[in-house]
Amino acid sequence: MLFPTSHEAAMLANNFSQCVPITGILVSLATLFKKIKLLPKNTFRRYVSPIQEKASYTSINHVVVEGILLPHILPFVIDDEKYLRHNRSKGAALQLTCTVGSLLLQLILIFKWFQSQKLSSSGGVITENWKQILMMFCAVLFIATCFGLLHLQRVSKEVVCVLNCSNYSERKYLEKGFHGYVSYYFIGLALITIISIAASPIALSITTFVKPCMPPAFFTMATLNCKDWNDISGSFLAKAVQSFIAAYTGLAVFTTPAFGLIVLFLYPVVVQLQLLDGLKRDLESENCYPRMSLLQYRKLQILSRLHKNAWIDPAVPVVVGGTILLSSTCFYIMLTSSDQVPLPVLGLFSIVAFDSIVLIQFLFKIISFPYTKSVDFVNAARRAIHKVSRWETKFIMSCAPLRVELGNDTFFDRSTSLSILKNALDLLVTLLLL
Repeated sequence: MLFPTSHEAAMLANNFSQCVPITGILVSLATLFKKIKLLPKNTFRRYVSPIQEKASYTSINHVVVEGILLPHILPFVIDDEKYLRHNRSKGAALQLTCTVGSLLLQLILIFKWFQSQKLSSSGGVITENWKQILMMFCAVLFIATCFGLLHLQRVSKEVVCVLNCSNYSERKYLEKGFHGYVSYYFIGLALITIISIAASPIALSITTFVKPCMPPAFFTMATLNCKDWNDISGSFLAKAVQSFIAAYTGLAVFTTPAFGLIVLFLYPVVVQLQLLDGLKRDLESENCYPRMSLLQYRKLQILSRLHKNAWIDPAVPVVVGGTILLSSTCFYIMLTSSDQVPLPVLGLFSIVAFDSIVLIQFLFKIISFPYTKSVDFVNAARRAIHKVSRWETKFIMSCAPLRVELGNDTFFDRSTSLSILKNALDLLVTLLLL
């Protein structure tokens, strides 16, 4: 193991946070590890085993939300009772406007770069494919971030409602004496999220300071007299300002999808799965009435409906389509231009390609679990009820499965992740044949 005890890991994170303020959020994450124990099962696999006081999905999600809201980019705050609230202050609205405006301004600079390259190509100068794809890659990220920020502002009430209801539901579930189980994938995704939020502004700031004529240093690319992307011209002040802008842009680009995918998309689903497992155990016990389990199942249907309201169209199709586009372009660059692309840029494409595969093969597959498990639960409850009235029969028939909507009257099922992966591979093959 990396640390002999979880106490030593917490002490190391505390000392390190005194030197680097942004990593202070790691202290809260380390305290959660005091509540769980990592035991080696074999060389390639570890499982999470609870000891003493158990961690919960809500406690881990709270640490992730604190890390995401630390830069105050998203218009939300956490109150003293650890519930989410919409920040309606003028400062929050001004910061959101400045963030979206900065992203739109950089988008304009990207489109102007494409226009200049089009004029250069007419004069016989051909731009390398990986440069065009990198610029389009940045444009897609900025467009997706702007869409995410505006969507969160659009459905802010629904976001607060579904997250607070999930928080409240798990708290009440644990207060009844039930002991939940925090899945290893949720802990892993929380760790990746915190590390990405802490590392992205530092990496982008250093990259743009060293390479002021290479993306994502779009402002210095437009203002400085850059001969090519490897040029290092420019004053110290111009590089410092660009480094600050790149760091802030990196925070916006990473915190927005992290909040959307981990906090708003995954967290309510894992809470539903935990409550559904509890209802299934109650149904299998001898002292439980199946009718009561079905009544409790209605609460899960309401929670699922709140989750759907926070992800109204076209939010989910944009997430799926963006994931397919980013994964295909990243693998295309890695397969065709790895010998031409600079190492930092190649590392960026590799990280995004890995994250895209994690989203497709893990996150989208987990999102399909509520449907499959709720179908099994409803069928088991119907078989357990023998003598019922006509109204009770109608009530049982009205218990529909829990579903996470995919858009256009479709939903996530067992084959959704494979279908998305197939579309990504088809797009990759199309790009390779061009």
